[in-house]
Amino acid sequence: MAHTDSDEAPWALAPGERVGDWRVVARLGRGGMGEVYAVEGQEPGPKLALKLFTAEGRDAAFLRQRFGDMGRALQTLGHPRVVRVSQTGELWAKGRQWPFVLMALVGVTPEVRAEALRAPSALLDAPEPPPEAELVSLTAADLLATPGSLPAPLLERLWADAAGALRWLHAQGIVHGDIKPANLLLSAGGHATLADFGLARIQEEASRPVGYEPTLPDLREAIRGTPEYLAPELLRGGAPTPAADLYALGLTFFLLRTGVPYVDGPVTRLLLEGDLPLSWRGRFQALLCHDPAARHWPDTSRFVSRRVALALGGAALLGAFGGGAWAAWAAWRAPARRWARGEPLALGIGERASVGQPLGTTLPPLVLGRGAGLTFALGGGSWRLGEASIDETATLTLRGPGSLLFPRGERHAFRGRLRLTEGATAHFESKSQGKPAVAVERGATLSMNTGNNRYASEQFREIDLSRGGSFRSDGRRLYLDYRPPLAVRLGQGARFAGDIVACGARVHAESGDCRLEGRGLYLWSGLALSAAKGATLTFDGGLFMYDYWKTCSLDVSENAGTVILACPTFRPLCAVNLRSGRTVLRTKAAQDVKGNWCRKKTCQDWHLAAGATLAGTGGVTFSPTTCLRVASGGILEGGEGDAGTLTLSRAHLASGAILDCRGGRLAFGWLAGEGVVSLRCGGAAPGPLFTWESALDPLPTFRAEDLPPGHSLRVGANAVELA
Repeated sequence: MAHTDSDEAPWALAPGERVGDWRVVARLGRGGMGEVYAVEGQEPGPKLALKLFTAEGRDAAFLRQRFGDMGRALQTLGHPRVVRVSQTGELWAKGRQWPFVLMALVGVTPEVRAEALRAPSALLDAPEPPPEAELVSLTAADLLATPGSLPAPLLERLWADAAGALRWLHAQGIVHGDIKPANLLLSAGGHATLADFGLARIQEEASRPVGYEPTLPDLREAIRGTPEYLAPELLRGGAPTPAADLYALGLTFFLLRTGVPYVDGPVTRLLLEGDLPLSWRGRFQALLCHDPAARHWPDTSRFVSRRVALALGGAALLGAFGGGAWAAWAAWRAPARRWARGEPLALGIGERASVGQPLGTTLPPLVLGRGAGLTFALGGGSWRLGEASIDETATLTLRGPGSLLFPRGERHAFRGRLRLTEGATAHFESKSQGKPAVAVERGATLSMNTGNNRYASEQFREIDLSRGGSFRSDGRRLYLDYRPPLAVRLGQGARFAGDIVACGARVHAESGDCRLEGRGLYLWSGLALSAAKGATLTFDGGLFMYDYWKTCSLDVSENAGTVILACPTFRPLCAVNLRSGRTVLRTKAAQDVKGNWCRKKTCQDWHLAAGATLAGTGGVTFSPTTCLRVASGGILEGGEGDAGTLTLSRAHLASGAILDCRGGRLAFGWLAGEGVVSLRCGGAAPGPLFTWESALDPLPTFRAEDLPPGHSLRVGANAVELA
């Protein structure tokens, strides 16, 4: 059911309203599938885009499932020019449950938008906005209202981004289904990000990404999409295919390039036959074929402009007269030509080269000497490393989209540095021969088959996700043993996932929101978690702590940001030490309630140090001999973000401990302490601040801070209340 901006739906959200864990900042747009809002979380950080599914009618169930399936699938994938999905699920708002997708907010500042609507070329020089800046939506459709045609440099950048994103999606088996100018979100620098996957689907013959389920059998082939951008076969009732996406891409850029819609007639033929530049003619002729079997990605390498031809001719003249420019250029091109023919490639000390796709699917033999560097554009394909010898100081850069498989065997030794960028994927089939150092940028993925019981440091000498990439291990028990200065470093959007045994490792979030995900996470000799100021590290997975020597611990130390424990099953059998920063518990947590079997008899205790904070909406059950010990200056915060209850079965409060009761609640099963405990009451509502089931006598002395005027503390038999 489509809506217009003038509709006043009873469920529409207004700026300032809270929905789920977020506060609405502004409404960004409305369509047939739902509403999109700019929201901000409870912790400081960049604003996000929240899309609520609100479609109604006879197809609502079908579309609702498609909405959730594709949202979960996109969480497992990533490309810098495809809108990033960070969370999916359902939330309660306006008396109903709404499916939602939480995405990165792509936009520009209001000043840049106003300038771009006057002169689109202003986008090219627009600086990146700071994280705290207000962002508004700007799409390619908005630029169609500007007088005159779009500048050529901006069009080329939009084409490169949109075509690269769509080509990557097709390589993942995803058909977008609704390519049009309104779904190209623009950002500083004139970049385009492909958005709105409400009509996307997985190709029948493609493998399903994690989280994607087959769609409902009914209405699978119903005509869907924006009529002006539908391929002819879709109007006849055909199923969406990559070829239909290519047709829609051609229609989109024909309109952006010429300012008029594509219509198969004399005017269009005149444009295609003579009035358009050769490169654009080639693109449209490849994309806008009536027969879907004839459509293909355009090869623009043969469309050389007159200016480029003159430049090459000038270089040839320089070479003829003894100039070194032509010789240097020809020498640089030689490796790329040999590689494309399937011949071996060898780069000596310090040499650099960039290559495209060779013949076949297995790379030709490759030798990289000391300090050499090779950039391989994967071009959306899937490749396999052939015979290789890579020096430890050499660098192979994979530029996506596309994937490269590193097979097992000594002939495929890779000892150098591997850099994954622009949506590239690298998979190691087995233990690598040379322990490469890998840096994975946002949108790219490193994966490995761990087999059974493998140490990460034996596979890779370094895994750097500080620029937001993803790592996934497929197998049982990856022993994570990186310790400073080789800690696992995560950046905005990074994900590190696997069946993990932490062997004294440290995982550190350097920026943004990062995730450590484990099908199971076991502690052998400990695990240290930390985040930089303003960063958040979330652990999400089953947490089972065991140790044959019974001395392990989970430590949140050297922490200036936020560490979130969000695992559904949390069974720490040994010590948990919260030494600094903020730790948030979002789980029903249970320790070994049968008894303290740890050899030291004290390591089951939880310790909250001075200056450290524990908050959240989880609960902790300790064995009868252990408890949470809060040191002087340690802070227990009720709930999370002024909501919910933090439940602790046993707690001991030292003199000087702090209970922050300004918002949420604290609940204790058993409470003990001595001396003076401070209660932060500013903003607290009258009623119980915290409760307990039993307590040792005498109780600590409770001293109120920021007590509201006209109110007082009242200590009862099992509660402290604000009266």
